[in-house]
Amino acid sequence: MIIREMRHSDCTALLSESRLARLACCRDNIPYVVPIYFHYVSNRIVSFSMPGQKIEWMRANSHVCLEIEHFIDKRRWKCLLVNGLFEELTGDDQRESAWTALQTDNDWWEPGSLKPGPQVVTSDRSHIFYAVNIESMSGREAIDE
Repeated sequence: MIIREMRHSDCTALLSESRLARLACCRDNIPYVVPIYFHYVSNRIVSFSMPGQKIEWMRANSHVCLEIEHFIDKRRWKCLLVNGLFEELTGDDQRESAWTALQTDNDWWEPGSLKPGPQVVTSDRSHIFYAVNIESMSGREAIDE
């Protein structure tokens, strides 16, 4: 097995093919990592969430990191780290654009809309669309030779 750095084009290809990532954010020197579904569009990652800890923490500290992996077996895999800045999408055009990108995949709204325990039904627009504007990314892959 050989482990090597991924080229930028390989990193963007993995982003384009993937839908599940682990999002890391931090507040008061405490890290928090959660799975998200996402869609890669023009050097940014768009996603969806309901209000909660993840959104509160990203609002307080916009620096985030995502980890995306593609695992074939223990000798063939890819792992990508993306560093970027959280941006809440508040304009109708921004939200519509994010919705359009995300809805191309089945179940795009999971896990962002599912929370443990009973759910309170409200009439307000509590769902949140957001982007991670990519500042840097790097990846490694293992190949079996």
